[in-house]
Amino acid sequence: MHCNSFAYVVITFIISIIIDFINLIQLLAKKGKIFLNLILIMIFF
Repeated sequence: MHCNSFAYVVITFIISIIIDFINLIQLLAKKGKIFLNLILIMIFF
């Protein structure tokens, strides 16, 4: 039972890290798109 609870904690911890990582990638992608749009505006105008 102790091993199962430990595995559960480890799995939930890994899942939370993965979710945080995905959120960070999405945030960077949004900022990256804004940055790319600014570069394109600077190039064309």
